[in-house]
Amino acid sequence: MRVFFLLVTELLVAAVLCGGPATAERPPTKVELRAAYCIPLLQVEVAFFADVVPGLERWLQAEGQRLEGQQLQEQRAKIEQTKQIAREREAALHRLQLYLWPRVAELEPPGVLAATNRAQADLRTIGEGISRCESQCSSPAASFDCLSRCVMVDAELQARLDGCHNPSWLPF
Repeated sequence: MRVFFLLVTELLVAAVLCGGPATAERPPTKVELRAAYCIPLLQVEVAFFADVVPGLERWLQAEGQRLEGQQLQEQRAKIEQTKQIAREREAALHRLQLYLWPRVAELEPPGVLAATNRAQADLRTIGEGISRCESQCSSPAASFDCLSRCVMVDAELQARLDGCHNPSWLPF
């Protein structure tokens, strides 16, 4: 996943730097900086869910026979909830990409790089929290809920993440 994030960051930087001499660079707006911050975060989340959802479904298929009616329904509901979150993250990512990619060649690189560097630092913070919590969240059925509760981030980081999850601040 780290290699994927680095590749995406390099592509973003290359797109910014290869605007060409005919393109007039301008400072990014607050909305463009926020989009540049959110895109790498959501790419990592989408990749995470792409791994987690099939694992949860395999676990339920293998362990489902041992669960009783109510427990089985609860686990199915958790998997459906996880799928819904995954769809929402993917939709937010696509919306941000559609907004930023056409503009990226016009933007001055330092601001965009600062936003992606902040995203990378926040991903490291989240990754450290996940590493601390993995031993407590070993069951595939409980892992997403458990990690969500266990990985505590400060209010400022949580606000940035929430803004990425719901990009209603985009102009369209």
